[in-house]
Amino acid sequence: MLQVAHTIATAPDFSAFATARTHAADSEGQRIRFAAADLFRQGRLAEADLLTYEAMQQMPDSEDVLVMRALICEVRHDWTAAAEVLGRLIAVQGADAPPESWCHWVRVLRCDGQLGAARQAVLQALQHHPTHPALANELAQLEALGVGPSPDARQAA
Repeated sequence: MLQVAHTIATAPDFSAFATARTHAADSEGQRIRFAAADLFRQGRLAEADLLTYEAMQQMPDSEDVLVMRALICEVRHDWTAAAEVLGRLIAVQGADAPPESWCHWVRVLRCDGQLGAARQAVLQALQHHPTHPALANELAQLEALGVGPSPDARQAA
């Protein structure tokens, strides 16, 4: 939680979540990201929440908006909304999704009680980033909780 709050407070630098951009930066999305970070720093979480919610309706594929929306949802402990937004972020980023995006998604799914989905997400992430220590740690934590393949998957194997 403290790490998420720090990430929001320093949101203008969200490079860990961002893919390499090959086109002009999404200036409106960046403007919203900065504005939401400023609102958060001022203790105006409800306004930051509303700003990012409305921005998602207008710019559902903006990495800037998706990242900030996910962080705001995490701070609010709205794990279901955060999971949905992070899933969208991963889809937008595609094969270029950085490990940090995957890690946040897996953690949020776990917080939301979606342990099977978290396991599937971390396995998918490890296909793209097989040596990333945080992702390996996430898988180990899920396995320590007893989360394994679904009974249907074991029967099919």
